[in-house]
Amino acid sequence: MNRNAPYAPSFHLSLLFASILLLLTFAAPLAVSALSLTESVKTALDKTAAEADTATRGKLQTGWNELVSLERQQEQQDERIDALHYRNTDALAAVRKSIREIGQSRIAKLEQETAAKKKQYEPLFASYSAVGQQLALARQLGSKTASSLLKAQQDAMKPAVQLARLDIKAKQEALTAAKAQASKQMKQAREVLEEIDPLNTRIQAYKSAMRTPKKHLSTAWSNFSAAARKKNAAGTLAGLTATLQLSRQILEQKAQVAACEERIYAVILRTKAQIPAA
Repeated sequence: MNRNAPYAPSFHLSLLFASILLLLTFAAPLAVSALSLTESVKTALDKTAAEADTATRGKLQTGWNELVSLERQQEQQDERIDALHYRNTDALAAVRKSIREIGQSRIAKLEQETAAKKKQYEPLFASYSAVGQQLALARQLGSKTASSLLKAQQDAMKPAVQLARLDIKAKQEALTAAKAQASKQMKQAREVLEEIDPLNTRIQAYKSAMRTPKKHLSTAWSNFSAAARKKNAAGTLAGLTATLQLSRQILEQKAQVAACEERIYAVILRTKAQIPAA
């Protein structure tokens, strides 16, 4: 009987939930246009413009052309923002990995060398310790001859033992210094990377600022479309003017988001430049 079977559905549900969260976090589009610039809407506008006075007709035609341009720019800006965001996400993950790896190859090498030195000198230290214990026992027993011989043996070994200890100490100090240097370099790199935080805050602020014009855009567009179908030139122009104003505001906020994404990448590149080669 598979003891793990009862827990399998729970595991898959957790994995599915985590995947959905990732999609919501990273894959959600910045905005979906509330406008539908269809041929039927354009036809209604043209009929309304044809029956309007010259000044109004010109404003309607110019306004429509600008609206088409704004919609195209918004689509391009959305694509740009998505591309910049995913580039930054990948670059940020890579640079954070590089930060964690700062000095690690050297540290690992020094750890191996330190361990090897300790192992290399184990027989010497064991022999020196054994001679010391024998000398203590000989003195306890009052054997001057044995004590003299053992003391001479201990003295003869002492320089080698001292050199061995210095050798190990040098390796340990090099290891400690490498760890301290790596820690310092990691801290410096992460401090530069922290400049991303206020930029992310600005991005959220710009996205929040889009909510109000987005909220009113649908109403303005509906008013414009309804007035155009009724050949109400004044109402059509008012609805188009409001739609243009709101679309400009949204486009400006998107441009600010894109600019922040570019600045985030610049921070990532500066951080990367600070990371020493492995």
